[in-house]
Amino acid sequence: MHKNQMIRILIIFCFSIIPSLAFCNESLIDYSFEKHFELSNKRKAKAVLKVDGTNWQNPIKINLSIYDSKSVIYSYQSDFLFPEEEYFEPDYFDNCSEYKDCKKQYYLSLLDNIIVSTKNRRYIRNDHIELLNIGLKYQLPSEKHSIIKSFISYLLSAEYVQLFIPVSIYKCREILVFNNDLNKFLNVSIE
Repeated sequence: MHKNQMIRILIIFCFSIIPSLAFCNESLIDYSFEKHFELSNKRKAKAVLKVDGTNWQNPIKINLSIYDSKSVIYSYQSDFLFPEEEYFEPDYFDNCSEYKDCKKQYYLSLLDNIIVSTKNRRYIRNDHIELLNIGLKYQLPSEKHSIIKSFISYLLSAEYVQLFIPVSIYKCREILVFNNDLNKFLNVSIE
């Protein structure tokens, strides 16, 4: 075989493969969303949510990271939040009825449902104080218990950001609020 024939065959082969490779990549899910918000006391933060998967019919992986000006202050990964098609309830969504479309809608709007200001929805109420006090004592070493009272007062009176970390579309894994004294998020779930 001559050199020119080899080159022609190689070129034809390459051009016949390129469209199929492009087609494979079109179905990959690779989204990244950012949201800037205030943690507390004018302290700025940035949330980055990455949504990855092979296609909308398969399980989707999320990776959530919260950054302050210096470092990552919270990180969470999950590979399943949306129910399988046979357990899907289309009535749960307003603007879609097809499984794939609802699943896509859920993941593409997820960051706004994770980071919620108390202006819009307050989770902590006065009747939660005793349970919250117990939960915080369980999370913190005894030398940090002195901050619990001021933190609970803050939760009842101030505006702040809550992170609703989902375990599925129907349930939260935990609800987190940032604590300046400890420089970290604390779980304020009452369950």
